[in-house]
Amino acid sequence: MEISIDAATPETYAIVRRGGSFERLLQNLAFIKGLRDSGEIEILYFSMVVQRLNFREMPDFVRLAQRFSADWASFNMIWNWGTFTPGEFAREYVGAASHPDFEELRDVLRDPLLQPPYAQLGSVPGHIERALRGEAAVEG
Repeated sequence: MEISIDAATPETYAIVRRGGSFERLLQNLAFIKGLRDSGEIEILYFSMVVQRLNFREMPDFVRLAQRFSADWASFNMIWNWGTFTPGEFAREYVGAASHPDFEELRDVLRDPLLQPPYAQLGSVPGHIERALRGEAAVEG
């Protein structure tokens, strides 16, 4: 079972999951933890789409996943699914070397909690590597 959460704090959750209640999420995760701990859910992982609003929460997201018995925490870089204008996407996409938060993202990724196997960084390292080589981001 994958649960896409995209935040580790109530403040960020309220923005990235418009209309969502972090308190309600935690209640639901406690219920799911019981199912996972009893073996009714065989595999459980939490996922986050990494963007300007949440990248600083990545270590806390791992802690959240551990707290609720998830097998791992998964991260993937934001993609423009046609929901952003080019300017909006440029603001949210921290995987570009030109983004003002790019170096801070690289610092966050050095956190020991974000090392495999528990943290699965998905597409994030590839975006960083392309940015460091000077290649443009690939938008969806």
